Amino acid sequence: MILSRNSPNHKWRSFDKALKWTHKQNIKNKNDWKKLCNSKNFPKDMPKTPMHIYANELKGKGLGYWYGTNKKSNHDIVWRPFEEARGFVRKLEFQNTEEYNKWAKTDQKPQNIPTAPKRIYAEFSTMEDWLGNKERKQINYLNYFEAKKWAKSKKILTGAMWQKLSSQNKIPKNIPKAPAQFYDEWEGWPKFLETMIDYMSYDEAKKFVKSKKILGNYAFREYIKKNKLPKNFPRSVEAFYKKQGTWKGWGNFCNTGNLSTKGRKYRSYDEAKKFAQSMKLNGKSSWEKFYKSKKLPKDIPRIPDRIYKNNGWTTWGDFLGTNNMSSIIRSKSFISPKEAKLMYKKLFKKYNINNGNDWKKFVKTHGKLLEKLNLPTEPLVIYSKKNIQRWKK
Repeated sequence: MILSRNSPNHKWRSFDKALKWTHKQNIKNKNDWKKLCNSKNFPKDMPKTPMHIYANELKGKGLGYWYGTNKKSNHDIVWRPFEEARGFVRKLEFQNTEEYNKWAKTDQKPQNIPTAPKRIYAEFSTMEDWLGNKERKQINYLNYFEAKKWAKSKKILTGAMWQKLSSQNKIPKNIPKAPAQFYDEWEGWPKFLETMIDYMSYDEAKKFVKSKKILGNYAFREYIKKNKLPKNFPRSVEAFYKKQGTWKGWGNFCNTGNLSTKGRKYRSYDEAKKFAQSMKLNGKSSWEKFYKSKKLPKDIPRIPDRIYKNNGWTTWGDFLGTNNMSSIIRSKSFISPKEAKLMYKKLFKKYNINNGNDWKKFVKTHGKLLEKLNLPTEPLVIYSKKNIQRWKK
């Protein structure tokens, strides 16, 4: 039986092998590790929570040791006493917090000097005190509007452009490198750099859509794949006008009058079923061809299995009146649940089937084998859930 990662009996790699593998992945921080854990190729015998699985081996070492960066977490570092750390920083004569933060990101900063002293020391008061520049001459910065004027004259269009100039020391000394933190008037980069777009009103956007003969959400998405929208037309049109409180649905926006499935009133399940059976369709694929022909009444859903999920829906066979099982489930008789249990276990072990995806691949390549063994490809449909739950015991 395949064990899940949560099972206490799950077999993990030895610590040495796991550590060696992790160091090869070039992990720099917790975010890198999370991305790796969520990737499809993450090994099944590698733990996502190494501090829990290898608690003894990683005790006192931290995740930096696990990643291979040898950086310790704040909990594991023994910081220098406040006075000693502050004295060390003051000797470097930083002019402001920006200079200190830039230095703190380099390898020049000792590991036992905190990047954010406010979080570490109870004695901490201000960055001015920490840097020791109380007595230093303070820079007379331009006010918010003067700084805006300078940015406009240099045609800086984004925060990223500003930061690039800052890293190249091309921002004048009398303009703060981090205006967002400095100016009380700050309302975001678009307002500071005067790049805010005056978007079309809802009615103007409707006129544009009508002129392009766009008749719905799908048609709109297809249009923007092949064509450029005007600069003042919001790309995320639904989200934009919803935020403004003017959005009334795609039917209204595209002038078709159609409602979304959420706002539409449908016939009852029995009435829809009666209509479906009058069309004499023989399966789901026939239904899909039928509704694409645009002959489906507006009060009957294209996706009845979803709309009537908790209101009468059972199977396509019942809805269309064919009483057919899905094409995968044949009318033949399968072996008993007891026999199936033993057979499935052997197959799982022999072919290393660990999850649903593994099973789907196996079915594609070994369909004939299952047919020979009289085993269904969809055991959850053929055998009751009660039977399958007993298999796990």
